[in-house]
Amino acid sequence: MKILSFLLFLCINATSQMMAQNDAPFVYVEKMPQFPGGNEALYQFLGTHIHYPDSCRSMGISGNVIVQFVVDTTGYITNPKIVRGLSCGFNEEALRIISLMNDMNLRWSPGMHEGEKRSVAFMLPIKFALK
Repeated sequence: MKILSFLLFLCINATSQMMAQNDAPFVYVEKMPQFPGGNEALYQFLGTHIHYPDSCRSMGISGNVIVQFVVDTTGYITNPKIVRGLSCGFNEEALRIISLMNDMNLRWSPGMHEGEKRSVAFMLPIKFALK
C-alpha cells in the first residue's frame, strides 16, 4: 500500500510539473503577438498616453526602460515587470502605461505556434527622451 501511494504521488507530481511547463509562456513563436494596429499604432499609443515624470524632467534625466510582460491567449497582458529600469519615476510610468492597455481593453493579437494560440513573453523598450 505504501509503495502504491508513493507511485501515485510520483505520477501526480510529474503530471503537475508537465502541466506547469506547458503553461509557461513561449519566448518565440511562429507569429509573435501584435498590438492592435501594429507597431506604428503601439508607438502612437505610447506617445499619446505616456507622461514624463516631473522629477526626471527637472533633473534632465532621459533613457530607456525595458518592460517584460506576457501576452496571453486572449490578448491580455499579464505579469508586467521591469527588466531594466531607471530612477525617478520612469519604472512606475512604464508599468502604468502597460496596465493602461488592459484598462482600455486594448487586446493584442495573441502569439500563434503550430496553429494554436500561445501565451508569449514579450519585451518592450520604452524610450523617455526630453524634447
